[in-house]
Amino acid sequence: MTKNMILIVSLMFLAIQLTTGCGSLSQNFVKTGKLKLNGGMQEKAKWKDSIIFDRYSWFHELTLMYEVMITEYKLTSPFTNWFSKSQKRAISECASFKILMIYTIDSAKISKRSAMASLEKNGYRRIAITDFMDSLRLHPDMENLSLQLYDIYGYCKKTPSLGSPIAVNVPSYPEVLIR
Repeated sequence: MTKNMILIVSLMFLAIQLTTGCGSLSQNFVKTGKLKLNGGMQEKAKWKDSIIFDRYSWFHELTLMYEVMITEYKLTSPFTNWFSKSQKRAISECASFKILMIYTIDSAKISKRSAMASLEKNGYRRIAITDFMDSLRLHPDMENLSLQLYDIYGYCKKTPSLGSPIAVNVPSYPEVLIR
């Protein structure tokens, strides 16, 4: 074989490798992780505690299509300073209280209701947490982590849970179990 033929065969092999290697990008997949928001402040109170969210991210190739961040919230957290008295009273009646942050790139393709409907099917009901939401939106980590486009919700379940996971189904993606 001449050097030119070896070069042509090598380039063809490289082209085949690149096209078959990139073929795995044309898929939908889900990634999980954690998100930690550090510290907070309300009037004269300042704290270093964190809120840790479980993070579920639905991707199409390399594009984030939908994301749910959820945390089980306890009134013993100093972030309770961000709730109004009436919100604290409502949360104290919950056997389980969850805070959600939800993002979708296009609500016509994937509705934010997917995760919310799953919670409601499992006995949770949405409660207003506007004071908390306003404070969270102004937290420096929200901007640093580019979370301005996320909607924030509170969900209350009055009866104790058996710890069973909440199934979230997004069309064309594998089912995700949120614990």
